[in-house]
Amino acid sequence: MTRSWWFTIESLFSRATSKALLGIIGLTSFFDDLREAWSSYPYKEIIRRARKGVDAVYPQGRFWPALMAVKGAAVVEQPRRFATLDDILLLPPAFTPLRLKKMSEILREPNYSDVDLGTEFGGFRASMPLMVASMGSVQMANRVSLEIAKAAGRLGVPMGVGENVATMWGYSKRIRRNQPCFKERVMTYLEATEGEVGGIVIQQSVEDAYNELWNRVYSDPDIEPYIEKGAVGFEVKIGQGAKPGLGGEARVPLKEAVRLRDKYHIPEVSETEGGGYVTRHSAPGTYTPDILRGMVRMMRNNYPRCRLWVKLGPFRDLPQVLRILLEERVDAVWIDGKEGGTGMSPQASMKHLGLPLLAAL
Repeated sequence: MTRSWWFTIESLFSRATSKALLGIIGLTSFFDDLREAWSSYPYKEIIRRARKGVDAVYPQGRFWPALMAVKGAAVVEQPRRFATLDDILLLPPAFTPLRLKKMSEILREPNYSDVDLGTEFGGFRASMPLMVASMGSVQMANRVSLEIAKAAGRLGVPMGVGENVATMWGYSKRIRRNQPCFKERVMTYLEATEGEVGGIVIQQSVEDAYNELWNRVYSDPDIEPYIEKGAVGFEVKIGQGAKPGLGGEARVPLKEAVRLRDKYHIPEVSETEGGGYVTRHSAPGTYTPDILRGMVRMMRNNYPRCRLWVKLGPFRDLPQVLRILLEERVDAVWIDGKEGGTGMSPQASMKHLGLPLLAAL
C-alpha cells in the first residue's frame, strides 16, 4: 500500500516536472523568437522617422558635426554582404624581393628601418604609398583641415582638398572666424612640404565652377611657384563611395542657407523646422562618355602644368569609365569604396548604395 502510494506520488511528480520543464522550454523558445523578431524589426528607425520627419534622412545627434566626421559609411552596421578591408590577410614570402640587393648596399642584414617607402603616383613623389583623401566643406572636416594639412605636408604624402570649400568658407578670406578658407588649406600644406615630395589636388564642384575656382588657382601668384614645380593637380570628382550618384551634402544654419541659396539647392524650411539647420545639396554633375572625354581634354589644354586626377565612386559601369580615362591618359584615378565619407550622407545611401572597396576593385 505504502509502496503503491509512493509510486503514485512519484509518477504525479514526474509528470508535473515534465510539464513544467516543457512549459519553461516553450516559454524560453517563445521569448527567444520574440527577442529575435524585436531585434531584427527596425522599430527604432520607424520611431525616429515618425518623430523627425524629413530630418531623419540624415544621421542625427546632439553633437552631429563631430559624429559625422567619425561615423563614415555605415558598412559595419549592416549584415555582411561583401568582404571589406578588414578581411585581408597578408602573406609575406620566404624569398623576399630586393632584400639581397639592399643587403649588398648596406653591407649587413637589413632591418625594418632600412626599408625605403618612397614612391611615385599620380605625377607626385611621396615619402610612402599613402594619400590624404579630398575632404570637403563639412564643418568638422574643415575645422581640423589645417592640422591635417601640416601633418601631411611634413610627412611628404600628397593631399586633396575637397569640393565646395571655397564657395562655403571663402577663397582667400574667412567667412566665419572659426572656419579656415580654401587658400589657407592649400598654402598650409604647400608651405609644410620639404624637398620634392608631396603634392596637392583640388576638386571643383558644379557650384565652385560658378566662381571659376580652377582658373583662380591656376592664376594665383602665391600658388604659381608650386604649380611650376609640379606640385599641384586638379581632381574631377565623378562620385563618392558613401553616396555614389549624389553630390555634396551638408547641414547648415538657416542664416548661412540664405547666403548660399543662389548657388546651391536648398529646400524651403521654416525657422521652426530642422532644429535651426537646413540641408544644402550640391549638384553631382552630368557625365556621358563624350562629356568626360571633352572635360579631360579641356583640362589638359587649359591647365597643362597641373596633374589631372579623377575620383570615382563604386559605380556599376566602372569598366567603361576606366577605359575612357585610360585612353585619355589621366595621371591618377581614385576608386572610393563604400567605407569612404564623413557620414554626411543620407542614411539610406550609406546602407544600400555602392560597394565596399574590395568588391568594387
